[in-house]
Amino acid sequence: MTPTHPIAVFVRTALVLSALLFTGSATAVVATSAATAAVDPAPPIDRWYAVEMQGAPAGWMRTTRTVQGDTITSASEMTLRVRRGALELSFGLSTEFVETADGAPVRMTATTELGGAPTPQTYVWNDDGIAHTVSTPNGQPRTVTLDRPEGTWLTPAAAAAFLSARLAAGADEITLRTNDPLSGLRIGTTVRTGIEKVTIDLDGRGVEVFKTIGVADVQPGVETLEHLDENGDPVRMETQLGGLGLTITKSDRATVMGAPAAEAPELMTSLFIEPSRPIRNAHSTKQATFVVRAKDGPLQ
Repeated sequence: MTPTHPIAVFVRTALVLSALLFTGSATAVVATSAATAAVDPAPPIDRWYAVEMQGAPAGWMRTTRTVQGDTITSASEMTLRVRRGALELSFGLSTEFVETADGAPVRMTATTELGGAPTPQTYVWNDDGIAHTVSTPNGQPRTVTLDRPEGTWLTPAAAAAFLSARLAAGADEITLRTNDPLSGLRIGTTVRTGIEKVTIDLDGRGVEVFKTIGVADVQPGVETLEHLDENGDPVRMETQLGGLGLTITKSDRATVMGAPAAEAPELMTSLFIEPSRPIRNAHSTKQATFVVRAKDGPLQ
């Protein structure tokens, strides 16, 4: 299977959308140094998440943020299992972003495994621009120099710190321009609205969180329901993409790695459109009008 298979396209798009929302947020578009000067650094984290698609267990995700000297490294990895009819497919994605303590980008790496060999891409900021290295089909790396992204934007740890400060300040709308390694050098904009404090159930206990509705320009019009803790880190995220539901819920390593393997969610025949009644002269009819509805909500 090639990365252009429809299921691979959905998985990658859904994960890019999730990654942009995981990155954090900030108010307005501000220079990195100005944003980080007014807030405390984002704390180190090591978090595990259970991933569901169509309400069925599909895999796990881990996000970490570590501090070493004057650099901060934000990393994530995700493994998914889905079915296309009776055929089970596995996908893997991982990212790493290294920045300085004052929010300047140093290096980022994205590795995708969408039904084939892992494909790593690395971007290194230097005096000449950005050195982009990608593995070629024969395994030999190829490096080119690219221009730096235009405009101002926030690196992941800087964005996370600013998001935490804005949530604590009671902001009712938070907008971010940031970058995620899965998107290459594309700077994405995410807008969060409807911010309010609520209590949700997590493993049988009540957890106080910030509820937001996030929209990323990588998928205009697709809303993600987010529940964030006081640091702006996700507790639960839910979104619908092309009629397929994706849910990411905070968990722990023992739970997500120790759970018995369940049947992977089916992402092909579950999307077939079923007529509500027989279609007259189906084989000879040349034109028809249909009203299409999703079972679990409006189509997006």
